Amino acid sequence: MSDQPIGTIGAWLNSVRVIILNWNLPVDTLACVNSLLAAGLPPQQILVVDNGSADNSLQQFDAAIPAVPILPLTQNVGFAGGNNRGIEWALADGADWILLLNNDTEVAPTFFAKIAQSLSDSQAKLISPLIFYHPDYADGQDDVIWSAGDVEIGRTLLTRPQYKNEHLSANLPAVLTVDFLTACALFVHRSVFAEIGQLDETFFMYGEDVDFCQRARLAGFELACATTAQVWHKVARSSGGGNPQQRIWQTEHQARFYRRYASRWQMPLLFSFTLLRSLRLATRDSWQGEWDRGWATLRGWWRGWWG
Repeated sequence: MSDQPIGTIGAWLNSVRVIILNWNLPVDTLACVNSLLAAGLPPQQILVVDNGSADNSLQQFDAAIPAVPILPLTQNVGFAGGNNRGIEWALADGADWILLLNNDTEVAPTFFAKIAQSLSDSQAKLISPLIFYHPDYADGQDDVIWSAGDVEIGRTLLTRPQYKNEHLSANLPAVLTVDFLTACALFVHRSVFAEIGQLDETFFMYGEDVDFCQRARLAGFELACATTAQVWHKVARSSGGGNPQQRIWQTEHQARFYRRYASRWQMPLLFSFTLLRSLRLATRDSWQGEWDRGWATLRGWWRGWWG
């Protein structure tokens, strides 16, 4: 497909496909889809992948968004697996740009226009909008930043978030070059998939986007955050909060990522970092009476390094 600079927004928008993964949250998914439609995206360019929902999600979608394609899966194949089925659909449908978008998000009406403008000013092939906490999760405030991408600390593979929990500032650059982006809202050019493949499905949930970004970085692709394009995120709605299984995946997949990419000199640092972090979290949870989460943290750390 074309790899030319952005021309008119209409021509670029025709090349966009959006993948939304639903699992038992049809109300949030419908709000997300409606925000995309309000931002000017035709319904046939959105794919809702239903990840084996056990509720009446499919019936609600048929009634409320009949023009939007729905891909029902018979079982929950995880975040990576569900999105990969959507990516395959989008590539086959001729997409140049694919947006992976959490179903617990809503985009601004100017979303696509701002992304197109940022792409005209950037060489990035992976680009995210500025993601805010949804007002319902930020005491009614709609300008508290949840994610503007992460940057690596030195050459350690450890990262720090940019502007997290800060209020939106007029001094924020329109485009930020970053090292890692979240798949909560992530535009990816088809050339990236052609070069490095899709999301790694061995990361059932959590860590798949970090792994994907690292592979893209190693292949020479640039990553950026378009701070004028805005999304609001109902944090942890789709994952179910901090339950023990979630903690296992988070801890295990962080360690697996470090095992996969750390150099010989980085390995002792990252091993120690994850061990101390896991002990701190397990101690805190146990002190608060959350023994199952404390045990899940230690189990995840062990599986990540030795499993």
